[in-house]
Amino acid sequence: MIRKGVLLTVLSVLVVSMLHSPLSARNDTAEWAEKLKKMEQVWVFDGSGIHNVGNLQMHVTNWGCFGSYPSSNWPTAEFPSAQWPANSGTEYLYIAGLWIGAKRGGIPVVSTSAYEIEFRPPGIENPDAKIYRAFEGIQNGARLPSPDDDDKDGISDEDWQNGIDDDGDGLIDEDFGAIGKQMFTCWTTDDDPTAIQVNP
Repeated sequence: MIRKGVLLTVLSVLVVSMLHSPLSARNDTAEWAEKLKKMEQVWVFDGSGIHNVGNLQMHVTNWGCFGSYPSSNWPTAEFPSAQWPANSGTEYLYIAGLWIGAKRGGIPVVSTSAYEIEFRPPGIENPDAKIYRAFEGIQNGARLPSPDDDDKDGISDEDWQNGIDDDGDGLIDEDFGAIGKQMFTCWTTDDDPTAIQVNP
């Protein structure tokens, strides 16, 4: 009887500590809630990331996902999600996302963008965290076999399309390689403080 009481006490302590740990690991303050609200404002939900060239239409996000969560309550649910043929309303994908894994200190770790959303646009109030659109023939987007040094600095495609002066010459997105009839570029990261706080 005493043994059973000790076992129940130990189990109770374990259950309480397990329930308490995830809550204490997260910062649930009003300040944190405000940061999350601001972070969600840089997620692109406006439909600008819809690949609609050709007969297969696909929604692309700036947090590493492809697809739109059709028939859900997500703001993207009405966008094409591997819709084929185009404009048919027939979706062949719910959601797909990047999964990137490595070993850190010998321990396998994985960051994902679908279901557990660890990839996010960088920075809470970053105006450059959006989806950039390009296409073959766009200004500053030349690539081989055409002459591809758009800014004539001797380096080809050194300033990828991201709203930032990557090469330090005072110009923004002046020499990148546009590929295909429609190209999207966006910047996602899994080391943003909000991503680490939610998914340590």
